[in-house]
Amino acid sequence: MSSRFGLRRPRLLRAATAGLIALGLTGALSGPASAATQVYAENFSAGLGAFLSTGSVSASSGAARLSGSLLTDASLTSAPIALTGYSGVSVSYTRAASGLDLGEAFTVAYSVDGGAFTTLESSRTASGAVSFPLPSSVDGRTVRLRFSLDAGGALETLTVDDVLVRAEGGGPTDPPGGTLPPVTDVTAPGPYPVTIDTTAGPGDDGWLVYPANAGQNGVQGVGWPPVGRDEPHRLSRPVGGTGT
Repeated sequence: MSSRFGLRRPRLLRAATAGLIALGLTGALSGPASAATQVYAENFSAGLGAFLSTGSVSASSGAARLSGSLLTDASLTSAPIALTGYSGVSVSYTRAASGLDLGEAFTVAYSVDGGAFTTLESSRTASGAVSFPLPSSVDGRTVRLRFSLDAGGALETLTVDDVLVRAEGGGPTDPPGGTLPPVTDVTAPGPYPVTIDTTAGPGDDGWLVYPANAGQNGVQGVGWPPVGRDEPHRLSRPVGGTGT
């Protein structure tokens, strides 16, 4: 028996070692999760922030608290959150319901472009952190978040904190870089075709020179300030542009 186990033990050790190596290789080959971009965040440390409230809602100790009432249900609704250029959007927050009776509940919902609210969750006892992916139909739109409490007693509460909106892809892009060259001669051709208005200003006697393709291909300048007809030498530098 001992010799049999003596032969079997090295095999078991080799098999276990091979299994650990295989697991290690699998972990090494798995790429890291993509970093999400934070689009919006509110931790209520300075009040309700951009959230609007109805009913009994307060902010203290770095959290928002909704309390029950027989008169008006408490709710907390965010200002519109722009998702222009974003995709793969998710919403996360922490919440803690306390003292709710049977038949009472809190609800968390979102609205797209001012439309009807869609429920993310509704519960009587939930607490802790939670995260929900939003459908692709919200990509590039605006959303509002709403936390509401349907409860009748002032001691029945919902506490909300650490509201985050993240996106896995996209986001606003910076305008093209670069600077415009210095202007030393207003009669020489510049980097862009220009439009010249010689009747600018309240007296119709000013000069206004600006890129003809302003607003296109990253050209954001609006030209030079109006100057008198007899003072073209003052057109020394452009206003605006992609890098004034």
